[in-house]
Amino acid sequence: MFHAKISVRNLVEFIFRSGDIASGDGTISKDAMAEGSRIHRKIQGKMGLNYEAEVPLKIDIIKPDFVLTIEGRADGILTEEDGVTIDEIKGVYKKLENMEKPVYVHQAQAMCYAYIYALDHELPEITVQMTYCNLDSEEIRRFRETFSFETLQKWFHDLTEEYCRWTQFEVDNRQLRNDTIANLEFPYPYRAGQRDMAGSVYLSIKRKQNLFVQAPTGIGKTMAAIFPAVKAMGDGYGDKLFYLTAKTIARGVAVDGFHILREKGLHFRSVMLTAKEKICPMEEMNCEPEECPYAKGHYDRINEAVYDCITHETDITRDVILRYANKHRVCPFEMSLDVSLFVDGIICDYNYVFDPRVKLKRYFGEGIKGEYIFLVDEAHNLVERASSMYSAALYKEDFLKMRKLLLPYHAKLARLLGSCNREMLTYKKECADEKSYTMIHDMEALYLKLLRVHAQLESFMEESREIAALKPHRDEILDFYFQINQFLNIYELVDESYEIYAEQVTDISFMIRLYCIHPANNLTTCIEKGNATIFFSATMLPITYYKELLHGCEDDYAIYIPSPFPKENRGLYAG
Repeated sequence: MFHAKISVRNLVEFIFRSGDIASGDGTISKDAMAEGSRIHRKIQGKMGLNYEAEVPLKIDIIKPDFVLTIEGRADGILTEEDGVTIDEIKGVYKKLENMEKPVYVHQAQAMCYAYIYALDHELPEITVQMTYCNLDSEEIRRFRETFSFETLQKWFHDLTEEYCRWTQFEVDNRQLRNDTIANLEFPYPYRAGQRDMAGSVYLSIKRKQNLFVQAPTGIGKTMAAIFPAVKAMGDGYGDKLFYLTAKTIARGVAVDGFHILREKGLHFRSVMLTAKEKICPMEEMNCEPEECPYAKGHYDRINEAVYDCITHETDITRDVILRYANKHRVCPFEMSLDVSLFVDGIICDYNYVFDPRVKLKRYFGEGIKGEYIFLVDEAHNLVERASSMYSAALYKEDFLKMRKLLLPYHAKLARLLGSCNREMLTYKKECADEKSYTMIHDMEALYLKLLRVHAQLESFMEESREIAALKPHRDEILDFYFQINQFLNIYELVDESYEIYAEQVTDISFMIRLYCIHPANNLTTCIEKGNATIFFSATMLPITYYKELLHGCEDDYAIYIPSPFPKENRGLYAG
């Protein structure tokens, strides 16, 4: 029987999400998460002996075709003479005096814990408490509501029945997919070298080992990678296939490959992810709800849009996403990400798996891994791309510009920006003239100041939405915030595979860069999220070089497929 798992938080966020898409990418910074954890511990520590913190709770929903396990950890359970209270703590930057009631998704999370606890302990009623704490001021505001067991039971039943509709779809789709894979054959006669490559790919996936394949153009590498990967999924060696490319044209080749297998009887649902700026239906991309009708109320309509799409389509291309997004008036980019949860294969750029800025957090977030198979096409391109993904830079002139812009609205933030600028000035003095460099061996002082700027910016952006004079500059401020966020995140990755240097780029531009020379360590963290990775290319010699830079593991297999074409037809030209 199929066994599905979901956290309480993910469950309620999926079913009860509503409203607009806010500007930005929804990223919660690491320092904000750390601050939130600190606040949790501080509040929990003050609640007394009757308060139990971080209580694990779990319930199984048993259906004919599957078991759905819902689990989570209640922030606190307060047991008193007059009853039990489930406490849910949320750290926020918003002003608490403006809150008239708790955010429903937050309350729903606590209600799930309340139902599970009341069921386990046979309680006739239970209280839910929402504890909000401002991360800057540490001001606290609480909302309390008592529910009867019968009320919570009906509410929880309706919630889980709605989610089980999606789980049943997954179960039915998986069964149909595996049934069609069982009888699937290679779609045409094998070319020379193709059978060897396909066999090696299958065995590597079965053994959960990575494989490097050097194979010449023209033997059909795409099908020799896709077909055995699909067969491996049917045999239970993987659950979701990621086909990763560096170029749009290569993604089209993968789409064609799946189409050919579908014509041979395969039931396999796939989606092609397209960059936000390339799939946005607006003349000018602006994700503010006031400017974009697709962002306005997006979350009110998105679940219906996704269900409509996945129940009617198997080959979900850019045009298909746009058609359903227009039909339901939702953001096509965000819709494609949600659709990806309910497909068998995802065709996308390298970024969505490896880039710390844009990788799919729902698959590759901290502590998350899965039964994934990665097919990396044109893998020789990944070396340079990965080096760029794991590098970051800051420009001194941006700090001066932001300081001038924000000084009238936030004196403390302006002072911190000025302090960062002075710190960068000390490095600048070591660069004699334009195009000169200096290596940096200690930037801890700048790092600590950037942390303070980042925290203040995060709070300021939450509070400054109503400042009319800043609205024309909001995207600029947001971009600056993300630059600092990226720099701080990359700084945490810095090790012996990095160099830190300062450069006088032009007479008016000065940069500090964290440069990733050897990306294998960072790529390995991503690769280990799945079962097996197949790197293949026509130009991946010497393979030992690519093995070292892309993964650095001696146990990885490597094969060389010789060219099947006559040597006399070969031409070598030097320009």
